[in-house]
Amino acid sequence: MNSINEQRQLRRILAVCRVLDLDHKFLGFTLDLNRSGIKIIVDKNFPSGDEFKIILSPVKEDEEISPDIVVKVEQKWRTSTNEEFDQIGGVIIEVDSPEYIEELIDYCDRRAKERYQLDWQ
Repeated sequence: MNSINEQRQLRRILAVCRVLDLDHKFLGFTLDLNRSGIKIIVDKNFPSGDEFKIILSPVKEDEEISPDIVVKVEQKWRTSTNEEFDQIGGVIIEVDSPEYIEELIDYCDRRAKERYQLDWQ
């Protein structure tokens, strides 16, 4: 339980990326992200399970950012958002390109601060 409480103390980054399956089929979006955890919103048909792999596909706006990133997630919780979608929170346990996920987190953090005039540290 201590470990979970420690992880919750990490600041979550507002991060909007497309979530794809390993065949590049659209599943949903990320809501937030940090170096150890993720929250996504997906269709209710998304399979239940302790672990799953997804592709994070960053939304390309006005600058080039990291390519698609494959992450393995250990699901910690799942809750219904409405009759169509569920939110899933989990721990990132594996990343195919650690340098790209760091770049993605930094990019999302910077964009959120600029776009929403956030001033957190």
